[in-house]
Amino acid sequence: MLRIEEVLKTKGLSKAKAARLADVNETSMCRIVNGKMTCCKGVIPRRNISHDSLVSLPNSIGTQYSGGTCVDWSFLVWMQRIKYASLTSDGVLQGCCNYNLQYYVKVAESNVKRLILAANQGGNLQVGSTVCFGAYAGNADRAQAGTYSISGQDGAIITAIEDVTINDTAYKAVYVDVAEPFTTVCNGDATNGTTIVSTHHWVAGSCDNVLGNDGSPVNAGNGIFPAMMQGIEYAVGGYEVYADVIQKVAGGYYVPVYARKAVDQATSITANMHESSVKCAQPSSDAWRYVLSHGFDGEIFYPNATSGTASDCTKDGFYEKGTGTATGNFEWLAFGVLVNGSGSAGLSCLTGYCSLSFGWWHFVARLSCNGNRSPLAA
Repeated sequence: MLRIEEVLKTKGLSKAKAARLADVNETSMCRIVNGKMTCCKGVIPRRNISHDSLVSLPNSIGTQYSGGTCVDWSFLVWMQRIKYASLTSDGVLQGCCNYNLQYYVKVAESNVKRLILAANQGGNLQVGSTVCFGAYAGNADRAQAGTYSISGQDGAIITAIEDVTINDTAYKAVYVDVAEPFTTVCNGDATNGTTIVSTHHWVAGSCDNVLGNDGSPVNAGNGIFPAMMQGIEYAVGGYEVYADVIQKVAGGYYVPVYARKAVDQATSITANMHESSVKCAQPSSDAWRYVLSHGFDGEIFYPNATSGTASDCTKDGFYEKGTGTATGNFEWLAFGVLVNGSGSAGLSCLTGYCSLSFGWWHFVARLSCNGNRSPLAA
């Protein structure tokens, strides 16, 4: 991990943000600082991480370091079943999956560190969460450069939301933690050049003030806030990518193949990896299926039965490629994103439709101490 002195010298961070960097913790999402992967509380998670990049990124620290693993996720599944006697996290420790908000600035300003939104819109945002913002250019997808042309692609933390009145109209002023003031534009909603504001990933360490080992900053069941179980923060608004596992699709089944040593993690399946005894049948066509049950191979959980009904058992989705459309290797993406809703997102949510080299705005990751492990004794 980065030395504290290196972190504090990071260019462009406010004093408050630099101070938060001093609390280094592997239970939260990662950021790349000075070219090194680090998990520091108070920072916005790095986005666009893929399985393949997560295999190599920890090597910036040392060859024995590892990104997050399928064992980390399996531990959370165990804890949910033991502590809550439940197959589903819906309404209990939901995590962030219902916080997909995009608004347009209502008043143009210059040399500011705030965004003026309609009162009913700004009130939906949460202090401590993050937003990206920029000049709308015909596409509101957060991967488009226009949506973050002002904030930068990682966005900025909301520090305050206040009532303001401008020309006798009530608005909400959303203040953001940025290094330099900026200019906003108001040409009308969904009009080129107008400043668009989009919710983004929660800051690492957002659950720090939760009393005890489990919970969320404000509400654990509404899908707006990230969740924490056994002190491990998860579901911050993005899919979590794992470094040690590849989902192999062949013969009509999904099956996880994983490495027990960091040096054996790879961008393709090798002889040094272990194929799980648990597998899940593919549907006939690409679809969200819903996890009925998990198998356990002595080391990790994995779905072994799915259905077409979102209200069954885990109530979480597994997006599978169909037997007629896909074979090959796919990355493991866990928890769901802020746009999924509780119908598919949750602790058991899994997607298997992205190639190992694919990264997008809602793909995040962490470091893990479980990249080097031994199989459980018989």
